[in-house]
Amino acid sequence: GGTGYSTQKPAVLAIGPAGENQVATACLVHDAGNGAGQGGFGAVWGSKNLKAISVHGSGSVDIADPAALVQARLDAKKYYAADNENPDMRHWGPFGQAAKPVLFCDSPSKRRRVQSCQGCINGCRARFDIGYGNEVSCQETAWYGSHAGKWTKGDKAKSVEIIMRAGELCNRLGVNTYPLMAGLEWLEYLFHEGVLGPGKKIPSELDWEKIGSMEFAEQFIHAIADKTDIGAGVADGWVQAAHAWGREEDHNSGHLLFPYWGMPEHGYDARAELEWGYETIMCDRDMNSHCINWIFWQVNVSIFFGQRPFIEAEQLAKLVTAKLAPYVKSTAALDYSTPNMYSEDVMQLTRWHIHYSRFWKNSALLCDFRWADLFNTNTEDFEGATGSEKAGEQVFWNAVTGDNMSFVDGLEIGRQIWAIDNAIWTLQGRTRDMVKFADYIYDKPFDKAELLPFYFWPCRDEKGEWHYQDIMHRSHDREKFEDWKTRFYTLEGCDPATGWPTRETLAAMDLDFVADELEKHKRLGGEEKA
Repeated sequence: GGTGYSTQKPAVLAIGPAGENQVATACLVHDAGNGAGQGGFGAVWGSKNLKAISVHGSGSVDIADPAALVQARLDAKKYYAADNENPDMRHWGPFGQAAKPVLFCDSPSKRRRVQSCQGCINGCRARFDIGYGNEVSCQETAWYGSHAGKWTKGDKAKSVEIIMRAGELCNRLGVNTYPLMAGLEWLEYLFHEGVLGPGKKIPSELDWEKIGSMEFAEQFIHAIADKTDIGAGVADGWVQAAHAWGREEDHNSGHLLFPYWGMPEHGYDARAELEWGYETIMCDRDMNSHCINWIFWQVNVSIFFGQRPFIEAEQLAKLVTAKLAPYVKSTAALDYSTPNMYSEDVMQLTRWHIHYSRFWKNSALLCDFRWADLFNTNTEDFEGATGSEKAGEQVFWNAVTGDNMSFVDGLEIGRQIWAIDNAIWTLQGRTRDMVKFADYIYDKPFDKAELLPFYFWPCRDEKGEWHYQDIMHRSHDREKFEDWKTRFYTLEGCDPATGWPTRETLAAMDLDFVADELEKHKRLGGEEKA
């Protein structure tokens, strides 16, 4: 009431020592562990000597139709959400997780409560009663897990404690854990090869004999954040370090699992999960968008625990592809079999995924773990919420904004955003020839998965019948992928020879100013190049 006082807690977004030292993998962190991890945003802040931003809001967000917004949330929970009171963890999917955190280790405590973002209808994280590890979830509990397990020799309680404390330390220091998983595996390989260590070609004074211990984790994480010891070598990027150390062959062979744009393997290998690899390589970094990826979890977790998947492969293909209009016109878009890897159907699925993510997730800011809901094991017919009239993405958007936007309208905006992004990459120097995977994606079969020992996905056999098939043990084909790129750029209205946007395409999107800028720099697709 004009007093200048409030009981509201300020929201703080901050960097840690990793950002202050401009480490390429530094994060922006909110609360204890919610971070903008991949992309080096912490280093950008550090370069500007910006430590933190604190926001203490005194106003409110104007909602065009509050009643419609509340009803959309109630409908989403009623029709699509899991039951928090009676959780069934077989329901892996956007609206399926409930009552348990997303952890890649055993829960450190039986005393916990669900934690979620404001307005969430389920909650995918948890708070524990142990005094550490809160806000540590998902990948932060995975990157050091195998090492801790070996060190503790089967002592699960001790292993979990190390995992959670190591994840918490990364959050406190503002370090992105994704590069640490593949990166530490590579450094350990170099150590055992006799290349890395005290007095070696790649000098390091860390106690590499104690990998998996909390002592080593503290040494290693601080070295990364403080840019000391081995951290100084990888501060500008792990692939850059391989080249600086004369270890290019490790990147080419796959000892260093960084398949595209200097980014680490996410766990969903480009040789198996096609849309993940295709979208990432046609964009700018690990796309980290789980729309189609929920199929991996729903199917493979069931198989891993000896259960039959809730949904048969053909029904799943029909459910998902029905949501991908107007791009996809055939269930073949969900056929991930080797003969169908480079089909136009899979390409159209990739285009849908790029445009969906560019708008509905990255711009409208719908939760990645909740959307898209392309199928749903909580409904009788397994129909998902995406695009629905009850609680589809556009229902929430229109309730807040007062627009009358359709779901497909959002996809079109996403297409325009990708065109602008591609123009930016073009101005930065990208050409079609740069758009390629690391050599091992082509030269080696996918034989070692990060998460599970198999990778089942809907596939059609020679008779056209649908099955869940293990799609590991294959690689990409360079020539077929080059042809795929030509067709992709053509469908996106780009010059297939360079990958650059054309004036005709940009003008049709009312982006003439973008075309003018590209022309000024002689980087407009289809025209004379510098």
